[in-house]
Amino acid sequence: MKYVVFKKDEIVTPIIFHEHVNHCDVKIGDGWVPVSAGFVYTVHKRLEVDYKSHSESLGLKPNKTDGALMTMLMGNYGTAMFMDQDDTFYPKVDNK
Repeated sequence: MKYVVFKKDEIVTPIIFHEHVNHCDVKIGDGWVPVSAGFVYTVHKRLEVDYKSHSESLGLKPNKTDGALMTMLMGNYGTAMFMDQDDTFYPKVDNK
């Protein structure tokens, strides 16, 4: 599967989709900017990010925290776990 992590202000959210869709074709709404992308696989009922992968169409690589983000997604963690305060993990985006 493929994924893109989007960011808007201090909120990040991963979107996972099938490999026949191009990374650049996935959009989720106004102000959401892609900040990392790559491939993810299911291993022992967990999502594992392929850190050697990248998105050619977006020119983005996986971020070092994407694996933790996928774990939080699959664990249905609360919204606070998807906050990137002070742009600590993902780059600051201009979503205007």
